[in-house]
Amino acid sequence: MKIEMKHLVIESDSPRGRLEPAPEPELDLGGVTRVAQGIAKLNGLSMTEIPQRNQKNLETLCGFS
Repeated sequence: MKIEMKHLVIESDSPRGRLEPAPEPELDLGGVTRVAQGIAKLNGLSMTEIPQRNQKNLETLCGFS
């Protein structure tokens, strides 16, 4: 079964909140980045599209759009 990107929100408890490597190991979002890369690959999206779509999905989930 394939879950469409519009139904996903990628999140972490990290205070950084970005999909990029962190300078401090405790703030490393490598796992989140790997998940985002997998989602991008499965959905035929670029890694630049994932944060944009993720933000839109989060805003929809929270009722901000």
